[in-house]
Amino acid sequence: VRTANPESKWTHEQSSLDMLDLIIERYQIDLRDYGLDKNDLDFIKELIYGPLNGQDPKKEFPYNGRGPEKYFLYEIISNKITGVDVDKWDYFLRDNLNLKIGITFDYKRFLKNIAIKEWPFYKDDEDKLTVKRIAIRDKEYDNCQEMFLDRSRLHRKGYQHKVTRIFDQMMQIDVWIAANDHFPTVSGKNGKPYKLAEACDDAIAFSKLTDDWVNQTIRNSADPGLEKARKILKRIDDRDKYKVVAQIGYKLLDKSASDYEQSLLSAVKLMDLFDKDYQGDGLQNITTLRQDDMCIIKNFVNMGRKDKTNPVLDMLFYDKSGKVDVKNENELKEIAPEKIFEETLFVLCRKNNPEILAKATIAVGNWVLKYPEWQVKYKKMPKFQQLMEVGLTSKILYQFC
Repeated sequence: VRTANPESKWTHEQSSLDMLDLIIERYQIDLRDYGLDKNDLDFIKELIYGPLNGQDPKKEFPYNGRGPEKYFLYEIISNKITGVDVDKWDYFLRDNLNLKIGITFDYKRFLKNIAIKEWPFYKDDEDKLTVKRIAIRDKEYDNCQEMFLDRSRLHRKGYQHKVTRIFDQMMQIDVWIAANDHFPTVSGKNGKPYKLAEACDDAIAFSKLTDDWVNQTIRNSADPGLEKARKILKRIDDRDKYKVVAQIGYKLLDKSASDYEQSLLSAVKLMDLFDKDYQGDGLQNITTLRQDDMCIIKNFVNMGRKDKTNPVLDMLFYDKSGKVDVKNENELKEIAPEKIFEETLFVLCRKNNPEILAKATIAVGNWVLKYPEWQVKYKKMPKFQQLMEVGLTSKILYQFC
């Protein structure tokens, strides 16, 4: 969405709230028929989204639907504090059933060892406000650690597996961007037409979209404007995927994939490897390296926290006597992995012609000279003759020879 529509503020949480409102409106649901009121509706929305009005939890109690005495209810569906919630357990069981990766976390044991405990809401002023939170028996903290390790494993071997991410790039980015300007408009509220990348901004238009409907519409269209998108879908069907040129790892890759991609393309321009005058149709037998032949995807696998910290540190535990405590980093050293997040860049080439792949590899070799601390693995080394043909400096040659 943001690649084709940079101004979009879309989030899937906000979209979920919009869809809920649409369901209530479309089916004329009267909450009173179910013993519910607006306060209950706010509570449901807060379970999905979190604080609705942007309240800062560091300054005030952030929720309206339920008070401090029911704060633990916000830790069940979508836990904004620790990430321990039934939503996570649900996709653990569902996806492991198909992927067979192996889940070690035992949610049934977890449920038998929890209790509701009082806890100060503000760390710097413990007497200001007390809330009720879910606490876990301290003997279970290694089981909790396993839950987050299971999540990392599912991402590493499933959701963010290299091949999965390549097909994501091909279908959910390249196909739909190529189709965006030519795809039939999707009607939203009051019949307003939306482009494919804009439909998410209107709940009615968004409710009409499914991956299958979008892709089949492209496949079955005779519109010449959708030809590029159809070719990419054909490549997906034939498993003719983009090729990995290089895999890059480092302890901290703090820029976005698009930022690194722009940096790469700028470096390649300086090498003058791109054919600026080429006007071809992107066929595989063309040996010219073009600017849109290369792209970067970024994998970020963590234990459920975007700030790269260990989520177990925010969980409450209680001992045999009922005393509540939290674990510190030293206490977690025996069971916590040394590295609780990892970031990887994959440089892809959209063409699989050997000559283009060699030029793309050389381009990456020149680019990574700016980042000597990176660990770079090349998929296939170019031949020495190919290196000499583009007049490389000794520093770049050294990487390949």
